[in-house]
Amino acid sequence: MSRRTSNSSSPVRCASCAQALDYAARARVLTDSSGLPSGPACYTSALVEGTASRTDLALARARSGVEASRQEDSQVFLSRNLFALGHLLLVTGRPKEALEALEEVRDLEALQQVHDPSVLRWHPDMAESLVTLGHLEKAHELLTSTRRTATDLGRPSVLPALERVHALLDAAHGHYDTAARRLTDAADRLGHLPIERGRTLLALSHTERRGRRRANAREAAQNAADLFTAHEAHPWAQAAADSLNRLERNPPHNSDRPRLTQAEQRCAQLAAGGASNRDIAAALTVSVKTVEATLTRVYRKLGVHSRVQLAHTVGPGRE
Repeated sequence: MSRRTSNSSSPVRCASCAQALDYAARARVLTDSSGLPSGPACYTSALVEGTASRTDLALARARSGVEASRQEDSQVFLSRNLFALGHLLLVTGRPKEALEALEEVRDLEALQQVHDPSVLRWHPDMAESLVTLGHLEKAHELLTSTRRTATDLGRPSVLPALERVHALLDAAHGHYDTAARRLTDAADRLGHLPIERGRTLLALSHTERRGRRRANAREAAQNAADLFTAHEAHPWAQAAADSLNRLERNPPHNSDRPRLTQAEQRCAQLAAGGASNRDIAAALTVSVKTVEATLTRVYRKLGVHSRVQLAHTVGPGRE
């Protein structure tokens, strides 16, 4: 049973979302009726429902799986449910909480002596959380070491997701052209995994918009929306639709807004990712008053009035 439930999320990676939802529901029924540990079924349901159904329900499944696995003293499925929880927290805009969950996954894998990054692919999500929170050096170190390990072990399937996050790191440094090339190349290598390809195209759309190439941003977002819709990945389809709506809603003259300085850009990205002024000050090694003054300049330059609007304007990769 554990093996079945741990692998039944595979149809999601191949984009058979309806089939994956059916598998997950059957796994829960079998688990409940037979009295088996609930951690495996919670893990499967969290990943599948987060891709194909509702992220709020998926988060509840992941949290239940974490609690059950702790009670059952199952380190294997504790790490898996924490991975699902971290992933879902990241994609729903809570990178600080996501990082906490994913750091525990890392620690658990170290205890279990798991070194293969293809076993449980938490590394790209952890790196993305670090980028979103402004910990760019730590993100770079994680991406570099994971790429080296994947290459040494012959795990090329791990690399496109790492490239996607490396592109977000490039964008965080203001290198939008380099980021767009990375994302385009990664998307081209993900034709066999439509959901991952769509996620990469959505990141490309955000990067192109930040690089002031609105037509390219629309095309990438539309391609992502088409993929997600065709494969019934409803939360991601909604995210792509929201990106398209924002592109249509924001007037073209916004592309002529003043560019932010590097310090302003990093401060804005941290704020957009949900970090408090105190967290930003600690991350950038400045005072809280300096953060407040910097954000005031950012708001004035970008013509925004809240952190929600700021996230729509400068949030890395996903908004």
